[in-house]
Amino acid sequence: MLAAFHLASDTLPEFSSKFSRRDFTRPQLFACLVLKEFEKKDYRGIEQLLWDCPDLRRLIGLSKPPDHTTLQRASVALLGLPRARRMLDKLVALARARKILGKTVALAALDSSGYEARHVSRYFVRRRAKGGIAKGAAKTQEITYTRFPKLAIVVDCATHLILSFWTGIGPGPDHGHFDDCVYHAWRRADVRKLAADSGYDSEAAHQLARSDMGIKTLIPPWSGRPRQDGRPPGGRWRRVMSILLGTQQRRRKSGYGQRWQCETVNSMMKRNQGSALRARTNHSRNRELALRVLTHNLAILRARIATEQVVSGFAGKFPAAPTHRNRHHARQITRCVDRRLDQICVARAARLDEIDVRLRGDGVRPFDVQRFLDRPPGISRSLRITPLHAILIQLFK
Repeated sequence: MLAAFHLASDTLPEFSSKFSRRDFTRPQLFACLVLKEFEKKDYRGIEQLLWDCPDLRRLIGLSKPPDHTTLQRASVALLGLPRARRMLDKLVALARARKILGKTVALAALDSSGYEARHVSRYFVRRRAKGGIAKGAAKTQEITYTRFPKLAIVVDCATHLILSFWTGIGPGPDHGHFDDCVYHAWRRADVRKLAADSGYDSEAAHQLARSDMGIKTLIPPWSGRPRQDGRPPGGRWRRVMSILLGTQQRRRKSGYGQRWQCETVNSMMKRNQGSALRARTNHSRNRELALRVLTHNLAILRARIATEQVVSGFAGKFPAAPTHRNRHHARQITRCVDRRLDQICVARAARLDEIDVRLRGDGVRPFDVQRFLDRPPGISRSLRITPLHAILIQLFK
């Protein structure tokens, strides 16, 4: 959340106009939107979470949580395609400055994936698709989805960072968004080699990437019907691909076997943030997919930076070791820190439970606690809260 706040502070102005109400800044609203996606909540859910967690509000300087309608309007204003691309530019530059992303990207991968347009039981859809008739249904459902949200991404295979993205509606051919994805990835990073599946196979795609951008493409020439005479496919670069990617050994040697790293990133996004979108219109779904891309990159950057800080803080406690042992020490340090954090969280949760039982036993309502925490500076306490209760409530903070 704090990383998203700093990113938006460097990219977005604080207010949209000099006549704004100035209740919330744009970086604060963007941080709330990223937290919403990270916690898999809707607008009302993140509003309630911010009410229940004053520490999160205090982290980005919020005196009160924004209303769910405020967050919805903020997503319309902040997650348009131009602003989302500018924030992705800043993220890639930050990754390069932190030496997470190298000066050149040795291998990038391009792939697209479909998302669910709504939350629905997979068992129910599979049961109807196999021929079972649901209770009260007149006809068996034969097609699961006719149209669905679609996201295409270009990924750095070494770090799993997303370099560019495209959002649209599926199903449909993939080669239509090849130019847009590759251009923005080339604009943000020095991509040397690009691997994609046969859905992007075309001679024009090879010529664009190789001649105009200097990117070596690895795309199997398996699109369309095979020739009846058994000759190689038409086009210079498609014939080269039929030789270069003809056998499994050649595909492994050329680096095409690492294309599955893009599939890994799609799986990470669906597991961490969900495979179903909460938006209902095409424009809002595009904004939600753009927010998921930014959230994914922020999570990777935050994890890498936190690991570097932990390792650097404990570096003096370990003797110098060869390179192959440094990773083992880093894992040991991370496990020790995680165990200590778990112990602190368990002890704090037990103490908060004891305090909560004591307050409820004395007749203090949760509303009184919240009113006491949000009181103006001139008011010392509420009617039901005694000085002893005030001391106990301060332990919540």
